[in-house]
Amino acid sequence: MSYLILALFSYALGVTPSALLLNVRQGRLGRARLSRHYVPSSQRFTVAGLDFLKGVAATLIGLFVAGWGGACTAAVAVNAGGVFPPSVAATPGARTTGTAAGSLLILSPLLLLAGVVTFVLVLYFTQYLSLSTALSTVVVMILSFFIRPSWFILVVILLLGLGVLYLHRNSYARFMRGKEPVYPIRRWLR
Repeated sequence: MSYLILALFSYALGVTPSALLLNVRQGRLGRARLSRHYVPSSQRFTVAGLDFLKGVAATLIGLFVAGWGGACTAAVAVNAGGVFPPSVAATPGARTTGTAAGSLLILSPLLLLAGVVTFVLVLYFTQYLSLSTALSTVVVMILSFFIRPSWFILVVILLLGLGVLYLHRNSYARFMRGKEPVYPIRRWLR
């Protein structure tokens, strides 16, 4: 029973758009557009941070409530909530990269560190966000076989990684056509 309640709670947390959490924090609820496409560029890092915290919170609560099995259940549910909202009228599904990374912090911090280092290096040298996401996700998935978490954590990491890769497929197609925008991180670091 605790797994079912945990899964429902985590799913509900995942369904809650981070842009809504940001608007509540700022005291502006109204009828704001909550899709990631309508978040002002000045607030995108804040929304990404909130996505990350949703993954951390759900997975950590799952760990405390039901051990590693609960953490895995919560990680899958919170990411599923972000991708598959309960109704068509809800916010379109997110790409869940931040939420998956937050879950990974609890499931395997070393794998998250490897993914972040890969992401930053690839982003710095190529300046393509989609390529950075893809390569860091693949590195995490490959390294998960060598770091050897328990089998159910391995399954969850692979499932989340495949989900992230699948949800970014439009970005990869755009990259292959040469229409992926450059992310000017080198200019920002000067």
